[in-house]
Amino acid sequence: MAELEQLQQRIPSGRQVLREHHCNLQRVAEYCESNYLQVRGPGRAGMSPALALG
Repeated sequence: MAELEQLQQRIPSGRQVLREHHCNLQRVAEYCESNYLQVRGPGRAGMSPALALG
C-alpha cells in the first residue's frame, strides 16, 4: 500500500514534467519547420550546391 501512496504523490510532478517536455518539443518542431521553410523558400537559388540537393 505504501508504494501506491508514493505513486499517487509522484504522479502530479510527473505530469508537470511531461507537460514541460511536450511544450519544449513543440518549440523545437516549430523551429525546425521554420528553418526548413526558409531553406526550401524562394531564396534557395543562392545556396550552396550541397544544400540545394535537399
